[in-house]
Amino acid sequence: MSESFDQDRAERAISGLLSALGEDLERDGLRDTPKREFVLRPWLEVDPEAQLTGFGAVKVLLAALN
Repeated sequence: MSESFDQDRAERAISGLLSALGEDLERDGLRDTPKREFVLRPWLEVDPEAQLTGFGAVKVLLAALN
């Protein structure tokens, strides 16, 4: 990750998106999801056109966090 990456900001963005979708952020299996953004970034570096089935392009998902 770049030095300018803001983990707290990314986690808040993911939490906000999940809330907007009506998800319960405290349910089992979802509680730590905002901390998983770090998984997307390496995909983008390996394959800039990577797609996450059911969610879309990894580059679009990451861009939405910024």
